[in-house]
Amino acid sequence: MDSGRPLVGMGGGGFGIPGKWFSDSIKPKQVNATTGILDSWNGTVYAAARGHVLAGWKTGGRYGGNDSAVWSVHDLATGTLTAQVVCNYDIPDETSSSRDFPVITSPDGRYLAVGPLAFDLQTKRGICLQGDGNRKNIVLASIHDDGTAYGAVRDDSIGSAPNPSRPSSTSGR
Repeated sequence: MDSGRPLVGMGGGGFGIPGKWFSDSIKPKQVNATTGILDSWNGTVYAAARGHVLAGWKTGGRYGGNDSAVWSVHDLATGTLTAQVVCNYDIPDETSSSRDFPVITSPDGRYLAVGPLAFDLQTKRGICLQGDGNRKNIVLASIHDDGTAYGAVRDDSIGSAPNPSRPSSTSGR
């Protein structure tokens, strides 16, 4: 559904569709509407695809707080929260237009993914494949309608390329 208005990301944080919704009213429950030393608006748009917007949110709130990340998918027209996951995949700077990975979707639109994040929009669940010291980073490249995802192990050392990995399923099969 097309809202007819542009999705706007604010330079200092926050996003929305003017006259329809703003990030402070659609944020996941565990995050504050503002964050950081200067109480900037929380929420950064990563990308929009197939009528959805992918956003990253900081949970620490104040200077010195534990600042992990919540990633969420929202309906673009209404801002309604569709799915979310806690994942320490870095939220890009609000003023940067560059992103590490493109958004990919399954042909039927049920699954949406970017880098180490994958969401099942039907069950409203997300999965984080970001490495944590005990496991390696998995970067997704494609997802089929049945939830089978293909990707690569990513070694974050300088000059390394992703290594192909076996298929994994975002649906837990």
